[in-house]
Amino acid sequence: MRPGLRLLVLLLSIVATPARADGPAHAPRGLLDFRDPYPLAGLHLQLPTVTQMRLRAGEQRFEGRWTWANHYGFSASRGIVVDAETHRLELEGWLALTDDLYIGLALPLHSRGSGSLDSFIENFHDTFNLSNGGRDRRSRDAYAISIASAGGPRTLDRGTGAGGLTLQSRWNVPLSAPEESTSLSVQGQIRLPTGPDDFSAGGVDVGLAAAMHHRLGERLFVHGSLGAMYLREDDSEGLSWEHHQLQAVLGVEYAFTRSISLTAQLLVMTPLLERPGFLGDGRRYAILGMRWGLHAGLELQLGVAENLQPFDNTADLALQIGLTSRF
Repeated sequence: MRPGLRLLVLLLSIVATPARADGPAHAPRGLLDFRDPYPLAGLHLQLPTVTQMRLRAGEQRFEGRWTWANHYGFSASRGIVVDAETHRLELEGWLALTDDLYIGLALPLHSRGSGSLDSFIENFHDTFNLSNGGRDRRSRDAYAISIASAGGPRTLDRGTGAGGLTLQSRWNVPLSAPEESTSLSVQGQIRLPTGPDDFSAGGVDVGLAAAMHHRLGERLFVHGSLGAMYLREDDSEGLSWEHHQLQAVLGVEYAFTRSISLTAQLLVMTPLLERPGFLGDGRRYAILGMRWGLHAGLELQLGVAENLQPFDNTADLALQIGLTSRF
């Protein structure tokens, strides 16, 4: 066997070989922090999926998450066209004031355009005999976001811009149970209207989310998160936002090796809009992911999300890549 091939086989065996059952327990990595990529949702604060995070006083953590999503909703009778692809780059930094109390900043960068995923999604639907939701009514890889409202159609043009800057804090709550079995954390957010109008809604949004993480066995963990937020913006261009919104996340994590975890989670959110009524339904996503510790303090995250009914107010398909560094 060639030396290069022998080295590759050795590295793969180190990464993929499960630890012995009598060894130390696997550490949970948590669920993917997936945010709703729907174009209108990105104008406001989005609650996090509060994941596992442990820092020592003085340590810093930086995370970048890129989400690529395809959206399609069309109804001539209701006056809605959402035919676009979006890219969202979330930049997030944290500083540990103590072992359990952290502060941070987050800034999303948005891009809207026509994209190239339409044919892939149509072929996927055809393969599994799923409905294409009227995608044949429009040209592939076209762009249009127009929503009929009392004040005339609300449109979002192509472009790139920054969303609102978000101030964050997190508290890992000390529990009487051993940390290795159960942990609880609370995260607060304040979003400021710092971005341009096309990418950041007016007003200050606030949110609060709490999460619990529990070990079910050597390799299996369950994670749950509940959150609420208040969107501070008056009705704009005929759209009426739901000022009070709730979010719930439930998921499981399987530690395939000491460095790789596989995750499955369900994200459920209350309606984004009060009017128009046909966009006033709850939102649901099913998400599969992987978290891979590449090196001490460095982690790669991969995920794919599929929307569940209804389909007009959620992304049809979303892919996410994240990279986290602790130093």
